[in-house]
Amino acid sequence: MRALGYAQLRWTALTPRARSPNVAVVGYSIPHPSETCVMVRVQTTGAVPAVDALRSAAESLSDVCDHVKATFEAALAAHAQAAASGPDVEMAASDGE
Repeated sequence: MRALGYAQLRWTALTPRARSPNVAVVGYSIPHPSETCVMVRVQTTGAVPAVDALRSAAESLSDVCDHVKATFEAALAAHAQAAASGPDVEMAASDGE
């Protein structure tokens, strides 16, 4: 849970690309390590409700996670395909010499 809270905090407050000019302060805490909840505090300048700022940040974070997942799956598929095709021609030629 701590990683999720930190990711949300970082994406909302610290990433220049995602940062809303209407967000003044963002913080989080975990009441107890055995609890599965994160308390998030968002303070805005008043131009937008805090819930909207948090929702926007969560959607942006979800988009980033989707991109990371798609990139990983593409790299994994490329690696599996390369491994299935066998060793490189150069490697095979140099092994016989």
